[in-house]
Amino acid sequence: MNDTFLDRDNLRQNNFGALRLILALLVLFSHTFAAYHGNDDTEPFYRLTRFQMDVSAFAVNGFFGISGFLITLSWMRTPRFKTFMMKRILRIYPGFIIASLISLLIVAPLAGAEWSALAPLEIGKAVARIAGLSAPRVQGSFATEPLPVLNMSLWTIRYEFICYLMVPVLVLLLSRTKFSRIGITALYLATLIWHATQGAYLVKTGASDLPIIGSLDVWPRFLCYFLSGMVLAFNSDRIPFRHWIAGLCLAAMAISAYFGWFFIVTALAGVYLIFYAAYQQNVKLFHIGEKVDLSYGVYLYAWPVTMLCILHLRHVMGPYGIIAIALPITLALSTLSWYLIEAPFLAKKAKLVRKQAGPGATPPPAPPAGPLAYASAVRTQELHHELIVNASGNEQIKM
Repeated sequence: MNDTFLDRDNLRQNNFGALRLILALLVLFSHTFAAYHGNDDTEPFYRLTRFQMDVSAFAVNGFFGISGFLITLSWMRTPRFKTFMMKRILRIYPGFIIASLISLLIVAPLAGAEWSALAPLEIGKAVARIAGLSAPRVQGSFATEPLPVLNMSLWTIRYEFICYLMVPVLVLLLSRTKFSRIGITALYLATLIWHATQGAYLVKTGASDLPIIGSLDVWPRFLCYFLSGMVLAFNSDRIPFRHWIAGLCLAAMAISAYFGWFFIVTALAGVYLIFYAAYQQNVKLFHIGEKVDLSYGVYLYAWPVTMLCILHLRHVMGPYGIIAIALPITLALSTLSWYLIEAPFLAKKAKLVRKQAGPGATPPPAPPAGPLAYASAVRTQELHHELIVNASGNEQIKM
């Protein structure tokens, strides 16, 4: 009988690929209403939660939780900083750079951008924004629309990448103590309290938008969800996998959707449900995203495609019609992104891991915490090499 998430992980089958794609599609769905009307008031999930959270925020939170879990495992399985960083860069930057260039050079002119955007100073700013994983901006883009933003979705990627950088530091520091499980859980609870004091899932506190690290007012939210995934990575042999717990979590979310504090309940119950769905064996979606992962491409291109559809079709159709047009176009672009950009660089990523491991490599020694990753680290040599060869699998996270 499988009792914990560690037992489920040992089955080597999960639905993370399917979940990532679903979450990315939910972002497209939700953003369409905001882009069309200029607010979320008509978005179904936002209304269902009594105007507490739109489904795009829920999806992004889920991305951070999944990333916290899988990126932590990636470091624990290959605790070499150079390899870890190259894997992250090869996964995030190529697709982001191309999507940003397409937004700047193709979408912006179609969206009515001003020619002054081609001035040398503006080009320099654009290059700096791409290097810093910030969303591209061009003055005048979609100026006639309620939300004149060139590519809304890209703003979260910088924050997720910074979270990646924190993983080696946190794991190494915690592994030197006897209280690593307690330590990571305490950090998570601290950010949960910090998040709760904001009073909403994304509230403006007047915090400044600082270079590199971005706006301080969104960090409680992102850290809370990212650390929730890290907590599972450290405690997977102790966190039970139970249908009745999932039922209670679902009930808690339903109650909070009506009475309030939904944004905090989802940071607890919602996170459990996401990983419950990921390791659910009754609904087998294991092969989705295993060889072709469209989730990142959907996330990168959904907003500009949707905005161009709204710009030209607003007078003949509403949000649902826009979704029907934008969805296949976005999927087509994400497919091109996968085969032409992401997959080739992921092949380099897998080659890098094999090179770093070497022909006679042995599994890394187990630190004193993180049972899920460390169980993987002490598996047989054959399985270890299988993990290396498949390094471009489940850790393909986007945001």
